[in-house]
This record gives sequence, structure tokens and C-alpha cells, in this order.
Amino acid sequence: MVANGLGTAFMPPSEARRFSVLRPIELTDPVLWRVYLASPPANQMTPAATRLAETLLAAADRARPSD
Repeated sequence: MVANGLGTAFMPPSEARRFSVLRPIELTDPVLWRVYLASPPANQMTPAATRLAETLLAAADRARPSD
């Protein structure tokens, strides 16, 4: 829809670079996202769900601003 002039989108720069027809506009203020993962108790999670949770937590740690 964006490429056809019918909307706008928020995308990370790494993803937006895949689309040569898009024009990036840097935001003045950063956008902060909260990501939630609903899962069964840790002892009942499948290996795939456990790996997803670990990946999300690691990404959140890397994205956290350092003071």
C-alpha cells in the first residue's frame, strides 16, 4: 500500500532498504515498542517457544539504551 501511495509505515531502516521505491523519513523522537510473548509456564514451553523467548529477551537487552 505504501509503494502505491496509499499509506505510510513504520519500519526499521534495515527492512526499508529492501524497497527502493520507499522514501525514508527519520523521526525526530525515537519510537519505543513493547513486545509481549504469551506462553504457557516455562516448564511447559516447547523448545521452539523457549528459543523464541530467549531471542526476544536478547534483542530487548541489545536495544535497551545504555546510561
